[in-house]
Amino acid sequence: MKHHSAVGALLVAAVALSACSSGPTDPAAPPSSGTSAPASATSSGTAAAPPGDKVTTWVEAYCGLVGGYALGLQAYQEKHTQLPAITDVVERNKAQLAAFTQLVSGLETDFTAAEGELAKIGVPLAGAEELHAEIIEVLGKVNDQLGKAEQQVAALDPEDPDFAQAVSQAGGLDAASALLAHGEKVSAVPELEQAMNTAPKCVEIQRKIGG
Repeated sequence: MKHHSAVGALLVAAVALSACSSGPTDPAAPPSSGTSAPASATSSGTAAAPPGDKVTTWVEAYCGLVGGYALGLQAYQEKHTQLPAITDVVERNKAQLAAFTQLVSGLETDFTAAEGELAKIGVPLAGAEELHAEIIEVLGKVNDQLGKAEQQVAALDPEDPDFAQAVSQAGGLDAASALLAHGEKVSAVPELEQAMNTAPKCVEIQRKIGG
């Protein structure tokens, strides 16, 4: 069995949830029968990095970023599955719009904070300069996407007869694929991989997302 780091498991969960939440869909449509359980993190034979270590600080910021994404999508999906119980179409549209607005706004806040935090921490270790720069660059692009998505969502009208079509086109969340690509690169660095499996924040977030 392939070993997954804590952040790797979070990415699995985020991508699975993103497949259901890449944009609000018609809540009256039949739910997908597919389910995906997050992989569990294991850390046999690894020692925790010293407190205050720059590598640990960096991976905890990164785990917080990915975990926030996964948990945000999870919360949205839970609300989305409750929408069919609202029989009034306009009220259902309002509830759906509120849930998606909360998701996009929360992600924008979290991602902007993560961009600043990672930039402040700096390169975690020698040889990771390019990786660190790539993640900061991706975060900047994602934050720009989220800002535009928030504007699109704010312009939607729950009373619009074409609301379902309009909302399905608003705020395409492409962050999961970008995080997945860089998550694989992060996990490929042994020091970061070890820290992700032992850093308290990474372990705690994995516990939350794994239920």
